Amino acid sequence: MRATSGISLAAAVLFVLCANSSFAQEAKALSSADLAVQTSKWEGRLVEATFRCFYADKDEFRCIAGRARVDFSEIVPAEARAELENKCDTIEGAARRPECSVKVRFTYEGSDIQQSGISSLTVVSAKDGKGEIIPTAKKKRR
Repeated sequence: MRATSGISLAAAVLFVLCANSSFAQEAKALSSADLAVQTSKWEGRLVEATFRCFYADKDEFRCIAGRARVDFSEIVPAEARAELENKCDTIEGAARRPECSVKVRFTYEGSDIQQSGISSLTVVSAKDGKGEIIPTAKKKRR
């Protein structure tokens, strides 16, 4: 009887830990250089990187890091989406405003290289076009 209740308790603890998505799968932090290399090793994995994001059109957010770009159709949470829509809706604003530099977490689906003359851009696909803005510590101004 005791062994059974011990197994049940262990199973319950495991269930609770796995139900917490951040425990179930931790995101792999990638640099812009990591994203620019066309690779399949990240496919299906939760990744995160810091991007400059631009609200390009209704349900279209273009996020750039070095020579890599990810396009999102859905950004969560709603507060972060609203901030991007309001403050990062011009190319100049997206390039200069600190609110437009964000850490985004998403499930890596694949990538494709777009060649233009002698330069190239890796376009990364996010599963279902979804990205989650991860809060970062705000730097205090002096």
